[in-house]
Amino acid sequence: MSAIVYQTNKKTGVTYAYESISHWDKDKRQSRAKRKCIGRLDPQTQKVIPNRKKTKPIVGEKAKRGPVPITRTARSFYGATYLFDRIGQDTGVTEDLMTCFPESYRQILSIAYYLILEDRNPLSRFPRWAAIHRHPYGEGISSQRSSELFASMSEEARQRFFQLQGKRRVEREYLAYDTTSVSSYSKCLRQVRYGNNKDHEPLEQINLALLFGQQSRLPFYYRKLAGNMPDVKTLRKLLADMNTLGYEKIKVVLDRGFFSAANINDLYRHHIKFLIAAKLSLKLVQAHLETVRDKMRIWTHYNQDYQLYTYSLPITWDYVQDRPYRGDTIKADRRMYLHLYYSPDRALEDEKAFNSRLANLQAELESGQRHPDHEKQYTQYFEVKSTPVRGTKVIAKEEALAQAKRNYGYFSLLSNEIKDPVEALSIYRNKDLVEKAFENLKERLNLRRLAVSSEQSLDGKLFVQFIALIFLSYITRNMQENKLFKDYTMQEVLDELDMIECFEVPGQKLQLGETTKHQMNLYNKLGVTPPASLQ
Repeated sequence: MSAIVYQTNKKTGVTYAYESISHWDKDKRQSRAKRKCIGRLDPQTQKVIPNRKKTKPIVGEKAKRGPVPITRTARSFYGATYLFDRIGQDTGVTEDLMTCFPESYRQILSIAYYLILEDRNPLSRFPRWAAIHRHPYGEGISSQRSSELFASMSEEARQRFFQLQGKRRVEREYLAYDTTSVSSYSKCLRQVRYGNNKDHEPLEQINLALLFGQQSRLPFYYRKLAGNMPDVKTLRKLLADMNTLGYEKIKVVLDRGFFSAANINDLYRHHIKFLIAAKLSLKLVQAHLETVRDKMRIWTHYNQDYQLYTYSLPITWDYVQDRPYRGDTIKADRRMYLHLYYSPDRALEDEKAFNSRLANLQAELESGQRHPDHEKQYTQYFEVKSTPVRGTKVIAKEEALAQAKRNYGYFSLLSNEIKDPVEALSIYRNKDLVEKAFENLKERLNLRRLAVSSEQSLDGKLFVQFIALIFLSYITRNMQENKLFKDYTMQEVLDELDMIECFEVPGQKLQLGETTKHQMNLYNKLGVTPPASLQ
């Protein structure tokens, strides 16, 4: 005996129809039912739309490349996904995905498109989005199928993609390198550890390292790290990865968290050009700063664009290379440039913050409410005298305060290639695009928490989110260059383009809906030919 049973998915809102067949279970001696999904319920007509019949693929046959042929009559939103199609062509992402993932590149692109357009929405809503949008795969992908897709992406194919993308631009620009932390509740991931959580959350985490092109402002490589791995220890593995992928003439930009004598020696040993921030407390920096501290703060060295003083001087790095295979150590001098900067605004901000901290310390001493964590600062900056008649008197150690303020406003960069301090500062400050990329990954692409149950699924999901990040970075770059952020958010631009429809009819050319002048102008400013001009 059979019957039709309807059940609604609470996450997606889609109602599915099941054929329920009753039978007698001899072992349990009771009536049981077997269910088979036969389709979904059309919300307007209330009729069951049958499932598409699946055809078994021919063994050894790869998916055909090129656009998906039109097999149905439908009206879909196309303006935003058209933009992504063109970006994929311009960056070579689509071509490289086709090469590395010939059977699943369309699914990868479709999920990446969804992640960009459906800000922070879970993948369980993909089928609803897919039903009203034209996208590379052309069909819905359930949560289970997306998990299977993530797990199917091999390490070999991902590394091949990084290699192809890197060859497109790695030798033409400096590469910004940085890491971030991603929290996780999962106990199944081997690299989840407690570490220096950059989001200040009491959770275990993994770390994610990212390489970004300074000129193209596009990412081309990432890798995940153990959550307790400090930045300074990740650089050597990065250099090994670059060598494995066949990259040559590498140029990297690093913040001071990556500075160590071992890392600088490794950069020289691999013949890599670098620009790195350095702490003023380093003997190398402090010794040279003392010789130019006064003469650098004159009008000749002032830069109006950055509103600070700049000074550069050639120095020598004491290079050391241990050679265990020969049982000796190479010691030599290597050329380096030290760039020093003094910002009056930064000095004022630092001094204000320092004075505020001093006021709090003094108040704690005078009130007798000392904090255990502040004892070292009490001793360093104040002298406390107590008498029965006059009570507690707190006296500031002026020499210690002056010494603490001595370096306020100063900062430094080191490079083995860039001689000009202004050029070095310009390149280094562009490194903040990595921070913005991490923000996009965590907030817009829903990577603040890891919600996967296996290493394979995590690797695949990170890769698809990385693909989406390339598209987002391309859009961000063009919006910044054309000053679109003054009038729009990225979501407003995407929503405006997403309103453009297309009409599909089997056997006919794709028909596009009306496009306004404002939408065409947005396409042009985003570096894409408007779809209306292609008809």
